[in-house]
Amino acid sequence: MTLVDWLDRADRGLGAVLAGRQIPAARGAAAQACLGLLLRGLEAGACASESFHRRHVRGARARFLFRTEDRALASHLVLDGAELRAGVGDDGRPDDAEWDVVVVFRDASSISRLLLSGSPDVVLALVRRQLRVRGNLALLYKLGFMLFDLGGRLGLRPGGAP
Repeated sequence: MTLVDWLDRADRGLGAVLAGRQIPAARGAAAQACLGLLLRGLEAGACASESFHRRHVRGARARFLFRTEDRALASHLVLDGAELRAGVGDDGRPDDAEWDVVVVFRDASSISRLLLSGSPDVVLALVRRQLRVRGNLALLYKLGFMLFDLGGRLGLRPGGAP
């Protein structure tokens, strides 16, 4: 059962909003909140765990921008070799060329569907044109591994690093 399924059972309206079936303004706010929570979680993990920081942040340099096609929603993540910073917006750099990786979602619903699904399928989202990626895919893979590792450390999946 996905988070959206559970919310649909608990409250038809809330689940429908998060799944992108109602109220565009609420859908955008939910998508921004989900993406922000994910990126801020990485930021908190880097601050709270010296081993996570040493393994993933120290010496790493990368700039990630996550946005919708219409640029209505945007969040960013910056690794500058010493710290990891997450924030809302494009960090004052609207040109996609200034980012190492740019992930462009078709709309807020695409963000919600991907982040709230029980088992996100990025390849399917790419095929359905709900998602586009520009830039260094190796860095995006590194980000995915960071999220996977953090999930294990938090007990959200078995086999996390100590």
